Amino acid sequence: MAGDLAPAGERPAQGGPALGHSRYVVIRDRDGRRTAVTRHAVSAVCETDEGGSLLLLPGGRVVHLEESLDTVLGWLG
Repeated sequence: MAGDLAPAGERPAQGGPALGHSRYVVIRDRDGRRTAVTRHAVSAVCETDEGGSLLLLPGGRVVHLEESLDTVLGWLG
């Protein structure tokens, strides 16, 4: 559940995002909250000490994911 990505309105992806035709990607954080963003809206991705990652979004919003930095960069690349 945590960190799953899927197109807006679709099921969470297994092993990476399923972007489809939507320009939005739904990010499910480690607490289960969903946020819809475009790939270009992510200002920074940082690695955490626990092996997860943080996304910096517009307005200074931070989304904490359980997935590694490399995994998240692969989704957004």
